[in-house]
Amino acid sequence: MTVSSPLTLPLESIASCLEGIIPSTIGSCSRKGIPNLTYLSIVHLLDTRHVGLSYQFFNKTRSNILENPRAQAPVISPETGEQYRVDLYYLRTETEGPAFERMKIRLDAVAAQVGMSHVFNLRGVDVFEVLDCRPISSGFRAESTRKNDYLAELDSFTEQLSACSDLDYLLNVGLETLSSTPESSHSLYWQSARRHVAGRTGEGGSSADAARHCGNEKEERPD
Repeated sequence: MTVSSPLTLPLESIASCLEGIIPSTIGSCSRKGIPNLTYLSIVHLLDTRHVGLSYQFFNKTRSNILENPRAQAPVISPETGEQYRVDLYYLRTETEGPAFERMKIRLDAVAAQVGMSHVFNLRGVDVFEVLDCRPISSGFRAESTRKNDYLAELDSFTEQLSACSDLDYLLNVGLETLSSTPESSHSLYWQSARRHVAGRTGEGGSSADAARHCGNEKEERPD
């Protein structure tokens, strides 16, 4: 059991480093003092004092943290390239639940982008207490808040889509979300398609019908 003390930097101030955009490394050490360093896919922010690390392979790292729960993970800001040192203390591994499902969605997205869906397999989420967080460059001071939290909005959106049971429900959820996003012009296109279907059928028109209409309309458009 560890004694919590204030962090040099709050985790919220480096939230963009904990989105899995830039892969991190994790350093661990065996009980005999033999160090090990390896890459990991995602360091995920759980709350103000805890992070989750994706447990996929890491046979040596796994062995080390079970013997010696202290570890260290340097993380990098995707906006500025600044690096931070996160000192960790291993608590437990979760193989189900909200944290596991969120990380699985992110890991599947990363795997799909690099064509390694058959290789990336999430075994669990290693939950660590954060003992301290500080900049590696001593002259840098992080901002306390993020200006645009688009990744958090996208994370919530993908979670909603993954819970949809059929195409019609999925398109409805997508349309409602896009309609509430000022930057999106796609929602107006979907609304127009649904009104077109409603006018032809005399009914409300489903999202699936709207999707078929949009597809047909795109095919009929001249190059």
